[in-house]
Amino acid sequence: MSSRTPETLTAAQRAQRLNLHASSTAEAGTNPMSKQQQRAEAQARRSLLALGQPGGQRNATADIDPGTDADMSFAVLPIDQIEPYQHNPRTGTNPRYDEIKASIMADGITNMLTVTRRSQHDKYTTYGGGNTRLRIAKELHAAGDQRFATLQVVVKQWPGDAQVITAHLVENENRGDITFWEKAQGIQKFKAEYEKESGKPLTAGELNKELKQRGLSYSVRVLQNFAFSVEHLTPVGPWLMATEVNAVIRPAVSGLMELATKFSQSAQFQARMRDVLERHRLDMVREAERLDPSEQAMPELDIPKLIDDLQETLASLLGVDQARVQAMVHAIASQPRLTTQQLLSVPAVEAMPADAGALAGRPATTLAKAPAGMPVTHRPEQPPLGAMLVAVPPKPSTAGRKQQGTEAAASSAASLLEAIRNLLGELNAVVPLHDVLLASESLPFGYMTDLPVDITAVDGAPVQQPALRAALWKVLTALSGQCDQRFSEALTPETKAGIDWCGTVEQGAEAFAMECAARVRTQTASDGMPLMGLHELSVVLSDPQVGDTIVLLLTKMEQMRLHHPQRMRDGHVPLFAPRRHDQE
Repeated sequence: MSSRTPETLTAAQRAQRLNLHASSTAEAGTNPMSKQQQRAEAQARRSLLALGQPGGQRNATADIDPGTDADMSFAVLPIDQIEPYQHNPRTGTNPRYDEIKASIMADGITNMLTVTRRSQHDKYTTYGGGNTRLRIAKELHAAGDQRFATLQVVVKQWPGDAQVITAHLVENENRGDITFWEKAQGIQKFKAEYEKESGKPLTAGELNKELKQRGLSYSVRVLQNFAFSVEHLTPVGPWLMATEVNAVIRPAVSGLMELATKFSQSAQFQARMRDVLERHRLDMVREAERLDPSEQAMPELDIPKLIDDLQETLASLLGVDQARVQAMVHAIASQPRLTTQQLLSVPAVEAMPADAGALAGRPATTLAKAPAGMPVTHRPEQPPLGAMLVAVPPKPSTAGRKQQGTEAAASSAASLLEAIRNLLGELNAVVPLHDVLLASESLPFGYMTDLPVDITAVDGAPVQQPALRAALWKVLTALSGQCDQRFSEALTPETKAGIDWCGTVEQGAEAFAMECAARVRTQTASDGMPLMGLHELSVVLSDPQVGDTIVLLLTKMEQMRLHHPQRMRDGHVPLFAPRRHDQE
């Protein structure tokens, strides 16, 4: 028998084996065993080794697959056994490529790659970044540099494509060298792979949670912009910018698509829209070819021209002029139940008092005139807040564009009011608010909330999240400024007559408190302010589809306070404080 002890034996097995060896040696000196006894002894020793024998102790390495990679182990791999990750979100060349290459040529790869592979039959691929370093190493090896014939790597067990995609996204996000379009494609690829691996679809809120668990924090609003861009704007994707998609392109295109659907022309319009986008893509490619590569400049998408072309395309499809298309988009945003005949009779947008209509994601000073034969009411019959076709600003110069930021774009009161209305529309898409939100130029942020008929129901149908709707109503009411007595004083009697909030306030504190208790299930303070607990604020801010939008809404409101203090009122006069003439 060999004197070496196998590493796979336990301490007990080694002791038993040594005891048997000593015992057999002692017996051999006095009572030599017969051949039959020697065979029986050998069989006993094999049983103790537990080498697959029934009833024996289990081999410590019996279940280990020799082809399985140990997680986070170190290895030296031939460079031809490592490939770039096929779903790497970043598709363009790293802007620091030449700088990184010079560093690797001088010092080698000082930051080891992390790699993984689907199975022992596949090649390794990069995990969580490293595609640029790998590409450079392969180039240098192909040029004869033998330092890169093999690479020292960290090997990670295969976690699935969904996790590998997000690992690359996190790495690129941390480095800040990934474009809006690359993020959009990466997120949609993650979603597809996750749904395939888990066997269940992801809503925008669930997608938000899954990404946060993996180190990526994108608001639901941003995720919706990503999805819209990949689904509808792919030809011009590489030239899209986040702010333009959010503020201009998505609202404009959504409005046109909604109108096309109303006229049963959705498929035809989307086919023609792809042609328009393809023409703009070719324009961008030709412009890029004319640019000096040394400048590392990128042509800019002509957004006003793109929106204009899409409007003209839909107008041609519907057999109307472009101005009529714009008017119909405004009208359907405020009253989605309009028939096609009513839409065709909508004239050009006319100026009307802002307080005369419900907030529907449109400027407070412009509301589409109602078609002939359609009753005009103070507030449309609980329409959803539609996406509005926003006015497209003139295209700035390249130098000017670089200087413009979010704050500069939001410097005008009109643009801030528009941004606030768009955010309110996004909230309404999650929690129904169209029965309570009204436009009001008298208020600092261009809106107010009315008392609902019933906070737990809309149009007689129960809402899915009544607690969230109630809490959100309280937050928006408190932020609007309408709990200041001077707001009511600024409204005309005709306007107040159509708003339950105003009529109830005029009945006094006791009547107002009773109505709030009955309609909103809430108590009011002595000054009339609806009471809200910290737990209700937590309900609003912790909701993945509401919290991020509320934070953005607060940001826009703060910009309004800073840039346009003339819209604000000094101090605060409670709803039921003694009136000024009573104090004199």
